[in-house]
Amino acid sequence: MELMDRKELRNFNKIGDCFKKENVVLATVTLDEKQVYDTLRKQYPEGLGEIPDEILAELIAEGIIQQEFYDVFYHDENGYTYFYDETPITIKGDNSDGNGTINNVVPVWDYFKDYELFEVYFDFGPMIVATTQTPLLQYQKDCCEDIKGNRK
Repeated sequence: MELMDRKELRNFNKIGDCFKKENVVLATVTLDEKQVYDTLRKQYPEGLGEIPDEILAELIAEGIIQQEFYDVFYHDENGYTYFYDETPITIKGDNSDGNGTINNVVPVWDYFKDYELFEVYFDFGPMIVATTQTPLLQYQKDCCEDIKGNRK
C-alpha cells in the first residue's frame, strides 16, 4: 500500500474524488480453518511436509495457527475492496465467497491523518495508497491486544 514511484502513476489527490471518505475503513480479514490449512499446504509444501495432516489440522482447530491480515479497505455495496500489488480485490466480508471474514472494522481516520492517504490513479484505475504504514501497524497492534478481550 506504500506510495511507489511508478511510470504509470498519473496523479494523486486526497481521498474524496473517487472514494467516499466515510467508506474508507481499516479492517481485519480472518480466514477459516480450511482456508488456513489450504493456504499453508500451498505456500509451504516442503516446510510443512513432515507435519502430519491430522497434527496440522489440530493446531489450526485449536487456534494455535491462525491467519489474518490487516489493510485499508473501501466498503460499498459490492463489499470490501483492498489493493494488492496494484490490483483491486473485492471480498464480501462474510466468507460466503471463500475469502475470509471481515472484523474489527473502524474508520480509517481513527488512525490515519487525511494527508497520509491518497487516491492514486494508475493505468488500471484508482487505488488508495498510504504515505506511511505506522497507523496500520498501530491498528494491527491494537487488534492483537484486543484479542485478549472481545473482538470489535
